[in-house]
Amino acid sequence: MSLPTARAIATAFPWSEFATFADVGCAQGALPVEIARAHPHLTGVGFDLAPVGPVFESYVRGHGLADRLTFQAGNFFEEPLPAAEVLVMGHILHDWGLAEKRMLAQGV
Repeated sequence: MSLPTARAIATAFPWSEFATFADVGCAQGALPVEIARAHPHLTGVGFDLAPVGPVFESYVRGHGLADRLTFQAGNFFEEPLPAAEVLVMGHILHDWGLAEKRMLAQGV
């Protein structure tokens, strides 16, 4: 269900101006895969809870992008966000109240 949105983000954002990105709350990895497929110069990180790692890595491998996309386990309320030029939080901000959203945005 998220592929149309992932594809829109991959084409609408000025990715040519950046080299790295991280998808915070990456789930299976549809968004990082679509961005990496559309922009071969980019490398990216999927950041999510540890149990998501094998699912993300399998999806990324299935699309032949394991050399450019990696998984980083973490809890965004407890650990620093990944170092990247662009942070995407598309699948997390809607789950939290204003205080948590502010905390996440300020933690960048």
